[in-house]
Amino acid sequence: MIQRTFSQHVTLKGVYDEWRLPAESFVSFARFLELMQFWGFVATEEQVRDLYNWLDKDKDGQVSFEDMRETIGLDVSPKEAVYFR
Repeated sequence: MIQRTFSQHVTLKGVYDEWRLPAESFVSFARFLELMQFWGFVATEEQVRDLYNWLDKDKDGQVSFEDMRETIGLDVSPKEAVYFR
């Protein structure tokens, strides 16, 4: 999932903007599940939920940009934290 996402986007902000719906300031589980299915990942809803929960660093039930930065962002785009605070 991470490789697929970052092969199309250079920045974590670009990924976040693709993942969330334009009217929302977070990535909902429903949207995340929809994306996983659209991308063709074969996983149970429980497996997708586990991944979503891992991405939800602050455990508030929503994946924010900050959550993404604290989970996948530090590995794939560590310098981006300097620009988007």
